[in-house]
Amino acid sequence: GAGLEETLTIRDRSEVAVIGVGRDADDAYAPFVTEVRGQQVGVIAANDVFDSNLVGSWTATDTQPGIASAKEPHQQRLLAAVRDLREEVDTLAVYLHFGTERDTCPHARQRELVDALFDAGADIVVGSHAHRLQGLGYLGNRFVAYGLSNFVFRSPSAAGNATGVLTVTATGRRIDGYDWAPATIRNLVPVPLQGAESDSALRHMADLRTCAGLSDSPTDTTEG
Repeated sequence: GAGLEETLTIRDRSEVAVIGVGRDADDAYAPFVTEVRGQQVGVIAANDVFDSNLVGSWTATDTQPGIASAKEPHQQRLLAAVRDLREEVDTLAVYLHFGTERDTCPHARQRELVDALFDAGADIVVGSHAHRLQGLGYLGNRFVAYGLSNFVFRSPSAAGNATGVLTVTATGRRIDGYDWAPATIRNLVPVPLQGAESDSALRHMADLRTCAGLSDSPTDTTEG
């Protein structure tokens, strides 16, 4: 519609990368690639959550503008985009809109999709949609954050206001480490936590990590 066309026009003029949406499927699945300290880093974005009445009109196809879909039958196109990008970059990340609202543990579909993306060549997968924090950590020697919740947002609950900043450091396919800086949303803005509040939030993330079946350090040290 007109709103999507306006969005795409603004995107084309923007100095900030906008991914996961396009004038057709090729455009929507196209990655953002940049060089960081001599490393080529690529990012692809896709959506696995559509309102049922919007799936047809919002999904990018060869003949229709829209969003890059991770849902079947489009999942294979997403995985093909990851495989193609794998040959061009040192580090590959995928950002997903997926999960179920208010769930704090990833469900089977999230785990299935993350596994498929890692098999296709992704090194890092980061997600959102649940409006709650979900576990983040290592799955083998890859890194996944199942849900980063809200950030600049109005939420009516303490759980919905729990947020933070994730920093992942990688050299090529090796995930060197990560940092989770917990925060809370106050007056629509995330504010870093300090002291006992930060310690409590970090313990909470450790519980979420366990629920997600992830580890705080790599459990498979083989590269590639």
